[in-house]
Order: sequence, then C-alpha cells, then structure tokens
Amino acid sequence: MNVVHLSNMPVAGSPYFLSEAMNKYLKVNSRCIQECNGYGDGRVFPHDLLYGDQGAIDYIKDADVVFVHNSVKPLVYQLLEGKRVVLLCHSEPSRVSSKVADMADDIAVVAQYQPRLYDDTEFALFPNIIDIYDKRFLPARKGEYLTVGFSPSNTNKWPEGYKWNNKGHEETLKVLQESGVRYALYTRQPFESVIKERAQCHIVIDELVTGSYHRVTLEAASHEQMVLNAVDKMTYRVICEITGCGTLPSFVTDLEGLRSVLGDLKSGARTGEWVESEGIRARTWMQNHWDPKTLLERFFVPLMTGKNVKKYKHKQLFAGLCKGPL
Repeated sequence: MNVVHLSNMPVAGSPYFLSEAMNKYLKVNSRCIQECNGYGDGRVFPHDLLYGDQGAIDYIKDADVVFVHNSVKPLVYQLLEGKRVVLLCHSEPSRVSSKVADMADDIAVVAQYQPRLYDDTEFALFPNIIDIYDKRFLPARKGEYLTVGFSPSNTNKWPEGYKWNNKGHEETLKVLQESGVRYALYTRQPFESVIKERAQCHIVIDELVTGSYHRVTLEAASHEQMVLNAVDKMTYRVICEITGCGTLPSFVTDLEGLRSVLGDLKSGARTGEWVESEGIRARTWMQNHWDPKTLLERFFVPLMTGKNVKKYKHKQLFAGLCKGPL
C-alpha cells in the first residue's frame, strides 16, 4: 500500500514521525510531503520531501491513501480525487481545511485538547505517535545536577479568552527563576538540538496553563524523565480512549503546584530519587500503553483501510468523564 502524508506546516514534526513509524512497523510504503519543515523563529524539524522536490507530486499521484494533516496546498486538491483521503486534525477547527473535510472519507482528531472543540463533527481519535524505540527517544544519561527543562513552542502573550496556543512561557519562567532550582530554557531552536539537550534534564515541563498535553509529554516520558503538565478531565477522557487504562505518564499539576514541587526539591523535602522514580514510571507507562506498533495497528490501519473505524460524537465522548486521578 502506498501512503502519503501531506501538510503545509511542520506540525511539530508529527506528520514526518508518523510516516517514519508506518514504514518501520507496518507493511506500507509511506512518504511525507510538506510545504515547509520549519518556522521563521528557528524551529526546524526533520522532513522527507517538500512539494517542490523532484518526484513529490508523483508520490501523491501513486498513493492509495492520503493523510492530510490540517490542510494542503490548493493545487493538490485535484490529485486527491479517487483516493482514500483521511483528514487528521491537529488544531482547532478554524485552522483545519474545510475543503479537505468535505472530501475526506474519514476525519480523525488528535487525542489531546482538540476533540472538545469538534462538537459538530463525527470523528475518530488518533494518538500522536512517538517511536519510543527510536534512538532519538531512548532514555539518555542525565546531567550531574538536577535540572528542569522547559521548551515552549512559542513565547507569545495571547489575548484574553484565547488559550490553546498559550504555553504559559512568562508565568512558568517566573516560577522557575524564583525557585532557585537549575533550569534550561529551549526556544527558537531546531528540533534535533532541543531533543538531544532536553533529554539530559531530570524534569521536563510541557505546559501548565491550558489543560492539555503535547508531544513534549510523550517525548519526555519516553526519555524516562519526570514530566509535568496540567491535563484536565476532558483531555484525560480522550487519553483513556486511546490507552484503555486509567493512569497517566505525567505528574499533573498547575503553576502553583510547580512552585510547590520546586520548593520541595530545593529544601530537600523531595529528593532526586523521587524524580528518578517518576521518570522510570513514565517510561514504563509508555512501553505499556504507547507502543508505536500497537497504536498504529489499532488506530491507523483502520483509518487506512476504512474498516472498523471507531467514530465519536462530541456528546457521546464527553457524556461520562473517566473517574481517575483528576
């Protein structure tokens, strides 16, 4: 089966890493074709092909299945006719192509904060794939001194009432600066350098202001690091659907909780052994519940074939929230 992943933006590397994992774990020939693989602020992600590269259009023409990540260039629309098209929504509805949604055979939404926003759409869920056995995501030797890593994808101040792209950069940095705990801030840098350097930290902060989690949580958990996020009940609900379990790899807290955790570490009330055990727990959780081959077979093979796709409606998904640690 020939599979092509199309996206305009890097989408934090998700299309590329998903395509890479499909080639490794499934019997498919997968390529990833993008408009660009970086942003103007210095964030650059690994990539396969760009639209202008030789042979890129031919791969689209020869594809049996096309996964569109949020949106595609208009010139591609006609190339999608007669193919199985799956729209993978990584963002809120306003940032996803309505044209592709109309022509898609199936629509799936990433199992993070996003499903709560798709209240008028029948959709499947999909996990953000992390190949926990890839050398990029294996546990690395940690630094000599306990260090907290924070790598927000943006440092913007967002208008009141808009929250989903907010990483809480300013507020989180203030807590880190006041804590007296060693920390490392990674912004506006290529992915490959961030992932290598951040893996040496003992604790990683995803973000503590929206109620979601992101690839950072999965990457850090795979790296056997204690990872902090502020997952809320609606996000927890969709994780339950992906894993079938009632636990999380992260330590769930907010900004005030971060202040408390760092204060305990500084005073000695909590120790490095506790941090290490949380990291081991996170990696074990990923091995048990986020195995890439298992997730690809459960969620992406049905989307590729159109068989046994589990679909949800908003009210159905969130009618009864999971009982658990939140």
